Amino acid sequence: MDEIVKVCVLAGGKSERFGTDKRFFKIEGKFMIEIIVSKLKNFFDEIFILCDDKKIMEKKLGILINNLNLKLMEDKIKYMGPLYAIYNFFNEVNYKNVLFFPVDMPFIPVEFIKFFLNLIEKFNFEKIILISEDRPLPIFLSFNFKEELGDYLKNCNSIKGFIRKLKLKNEYRIYFVKEEELRIFGDYNFYLKNINKREDLYGS
Repeated sequence: MDEIVKVCVLAGGKSERFGTDKRFFKIEGKFMIEIIVSKLKNFFDEIFILCDDKKIMEKKLGILINNLNLKLMEDKIKYMGPLYAIYNFFNEVNYKNVLFFPVDMPFIPVEFIKFFLNLIEKFNFEKIILISEDRPLPIFLSFNFKEELGDYLKNCNSIKGFIRKLKLKNEYRIYFVKEEELRIFGDYNFYLKNINKREDLYGS
């Protein structure tokens, strides 16, 4: 799978609501970003980290960069949201199929990641795969959608809006993971939660 699909962790936000840089907030002794990366390492040899400042990332992660085979990339257009980050990633690399993962979803089960990757393969890498319009990350997207993405970004940068537009144009190009599939892996309202505030770390 690593040769066909690449993975990129989107880690370029400001963490304003969290109060400190949540990427390096420790949960049970590990950075939040380290938790995500460690789970993805079960399936990928190399992991791209798209961030706002490579120097900060290098300083904080240190030897983890080599130990986990992380490929750091600095976003050229910073703090414009995940859709710009995804578009910029495709502009910088030659990979066709990419799973984009948020840095702030530390409770995602490894089993769910495996299931998500199986869906990508099941649909022969042709469909956009995500949870829902309201939960647009993680998302699998192929290079084939880059032109549409670029056109959309001329007027708007909402990832939810982009998914809505694609759905209206041709809903068969998108697969939304079903609720019954999500339930297999536990309380999905908890494990799919983006950690934006401290209180998001606790409960459902």
